[in-house]
Amino acid sequence: MADPIPLKNNRNQRGFSLHRLDALPERPAREEVIQGLLAVGEIGAIVAPAGEGKSTVAQLLLTCIAEGRPFLGRNVLQGPAIYIAAERGQEAARRLLAIRRKAKAPLYVAMARPDLSNQDEVTDLANRVRQVCEHERSCPGIIVIDTLARCMPGLDENSARDMGRVVEGLTRLVEQVPSAAVLFVHHAGKGGDGEMRGSTALIGAVDVELQVKNAKGKIKRLVVTKANAVAEGQALPFRLVPIEYRDTQNADPEIVISAEIAEDEEGPIIEAHNAEPSRSEKVLSLIAELAVDRLANRQACLQTARERKLIEGKSADSTAEQFRKVLVELRDADLITFENKTITLGSGATPNRPNAPL
Repeated sequence: MADPIPLKNNRNQRGFSLHRLDALPERPAREEVIQGLLAVGEIGAIVAPAGEGKSTVAQLLLTCIAEGRPFLGRNVLQGPAIYIAAERGQEAARRLLAIRRKAKAPLYVAMARPDLSNQDEVTDLANRVRQVCEHERSCPGIIVIDTLARCMPGLDENSARDMGRVVEGLTRLVEQVPSAAVLFVHHAGKGGDGEMRGSTALIGAVDVELQVKNAKGKIKRLVVTKANAVAEGQALPFRLVPIEYRDTQNADPEIVISAEIAEDEEGPIIEAHNAEPSRSEKVLSLIAELAVDRLANRQACLQTARERKLIEGKSADSTAEQFRKVLVELRDADLITFENKTITLGSGATPNRPNAPL
């Protein structure tokens, strides 16, 4: 039998190959830039409302990767780090100077707003990043874009078509800089639930979404709310702290805000059972109500959750994503398992008493 041969198109367009299933190219090993969170070739997002510390924690990440020190308790892949400071660039640079520990760490800053929907500008950005490989003799492991909204001029965040163009730009960037992960900073919507602002085309394109959530006191948590290759529900606690910075040794000190790892006293994301059940408990009770022999139809549960307003959103895709996140929380608490069409109650869940012992 003849060996499988890749088939290439004959048109003057971007080439592609067809591989027979038993002759697929070997998949490269997943190389994590941040332990347990984000890997080379992936697209991630840090999402939060204004003023909650999303840029601050992204800047801490950049310095940790450039210097090779842990980020909020997670090991990192040391290497050059690229920061596209598209918003308040001078302030961002001053904060980076204040929080760095190694003066010669390979951290590069561009105070620019490249248009991610423009193929030529994305290619120019990729070329400039690749120049760092030559200068450092080591290629960048991460590119942070802060904020995404400032790098899509004239486009509508709520338009699936416009956001599709931005997603294509992000995808081209990771393809053209294959050594790096791309992480963008983005605003949360006005609904108060911390969800990513704009069209669901954006959340569908990211490999990892990290939301900044408030915990007890001044503690915040960087929570994995969507992931393709790592566990959802992971929480990295941190706090925002003021630090002094001087441009020169004799200059008057300025106060800048930094982030540091914190002790997390809040415990699991799923709330304990009390007089007012959490949304997770209400959804679990609904599943138990609709289940027959502990097996429930996932679509029927989703529809009922919508009707009872346990999950609400701007679109069917948004509510479906919220429902999936609740299912992940319940699964991680060993209360259910689920697949595309079905949900199975675990032994720790009983009808109308989700967290009660058997």
